[in-house]
Amino acid sequence: MRLTGEPTRRLRILRRTATFAIVTIAAGVVAAVAQAHLCYKQVQYGPSLWNPGTSAHTWYDDAGSYPNDYSAWFANTLVKDAPDGAAYGRVTFIDGGGGWHYTVRDNNGTTATGIQDGYEYFTKKAFAQNDDPYSGYWGGAFASYWGDRPEACTGI
Repeated sequence: MRLTGEPTRRLRILRRTATFAIVTIAAGVVAAVAQAHLCYKQVQYGPSLWNPGTSAHTWYDDAGSYPNDYSAWFANTLVKDAPDGAAYGRVTFIDGGGGWHYTVRDNNGTTATGIQDGYEYFTKKAFAQNDDPYSGYWGGAFASYWGDRPEACTGI
């Protein structure tokens, strides 16, 4: 098994992570200003060593209860500290029946997927995985979540 992620490379993943977090938070602030009743949260796994097959997932949202108060996952990203072309990752949303939606598998430094506004009204969880059978890498997974009731935005 080939591992990438020497200490100097960890700085690169932290820079990518910080850049992604800033952009994502800025987008959430803009959305919150537009609709003051919505809250926005992001959950993170890592940065850590992702061996082949390592995965992370969130809890299921309750977007299937729309148009009642609900919360929804809408973006899912895996940032890998590996050169483009060196390591595969997969991100997706898994519904309550086990079906996969908006799945992306690639060997870029960042693997990301998202749900277009208006199409997120089904119950799902975010899932990210090192999908490379040979390579481990340092990485982090980030899932973005929003809700329109106070209890959806506490304890995250």
